[in-house]
Amino acid sequence: MKRLSLPVGGIPSNPPRAGALVDTFGRVHKKIRISLTDRCNLRCIYCMTENTTFVPKHSHLSSDELFQTIRLLYSIGIHQIRLTGGEPLLRADIVTITQSILSISPKINVSLTTNGVLLERYSKDLFNSGIKTINISLDSLNESQFSLISKRFHLKEVLDGIKSAKSAGFPVIKLNSVIIKNANEDQIIPLAQFALENNFQLRFIESMPIGANHWDVDQLVDRAQIIRILAEHFGKMEQFDRQDSSPAELWKTPQGGIIGIIASISKPFCERCDRLRLTADGFLRACLFSVNETDIKPFLRPNIDLFAIESAIRSTVWQKEQGHQISSKDFIKPGRTMHSIGG
Repeated sequence: MKRLSLPVGGIPSNPPRAGALVDTFGRVHKKIRISLTDRCNLRCIYCMTENTTFVPKHSHLSSDELFQTIRLLYSIGIHQIRLTGGEPLLRADIVTITQSILSISPKINVSLTTNGVLLERYSKDLFNSGIKTINISLDSLNESQFSLISKRFHLKEVLDGIKSAKSAGFPVIKLNSVIIKNANEDQIIPLAQFALENNFQLRFIESMPIGANHWDVDQLVDRAQIIRILAEHFGKMEQFDRQDSSPAELWKTPQGGIIGIIASISKPFCERCDRLRLTADGFLRACLFSVNETDIKPFLRPNIDLFAIESAIRSTVWQKEQGHQISSKDFIKPGRTMHSIGG
């Protein structure tokens, strides 16, 4: 991937003030992941510690601050929004937030990622608010294994939440499964069968160095291993040609089912990344693994400065690096963990 042709003297310090949200490698940004809270009712080992310290609630962006920011984002080219956390369903105003976002324009595609614990309570209201795609984290179908990974005994609530989402009518239900060596690799086939039998879209995700606990490559169950395990059970897997900027590779089983793999470590997809991130406490990030972020709260409080927010957005995109350096000796682990950045 090469940088755009730029004037003599290198990369301009200031990004374009109009037009598409483009970085210096020519990637046009159309998506954003917005964390609504850093709080969570699980303590997954790849995400956070048991005694995590959360930011004060007054630091979280309010529903109105989110609305104003998202309306601006839409006006400058961001049309796909994923609401995340922490656990976004811990926001009491979650339905109000989704309704206000979707009131901006019917062209906005809003999806939500949840751990599913509270989903049974909210699934019908979320569907009625206009959300059509929901991602649910599910790392094991075994209760003891689930509790070892999440540090909580909530598998029944998660499965009930998945069932309620299906009953509510969500046309797209995706399951996200982080696979960790010596923890849940034996769940690859049970999870695949569960998803295929229920017409869910399953995404296996390689573990990443973004949690609070120690991570090393020996913990990794990589893309090649996952494909091998699937093929040993289902037969030869056929890969689809990638048609968009989705991080997931899609594989078809001989029986016709589709399974995705997000290989952030063994086969990064940085060259086609077109997404930004906004943390619950109002920091813009160009990449999950970035060590740089921009606080936009000063442009929201006490008064909203839309010009300053747009400038911050464009600058964040413009300064986006070519890709993460996880496999490099120069890799620096971000100061925030996954729950704080937004999953």
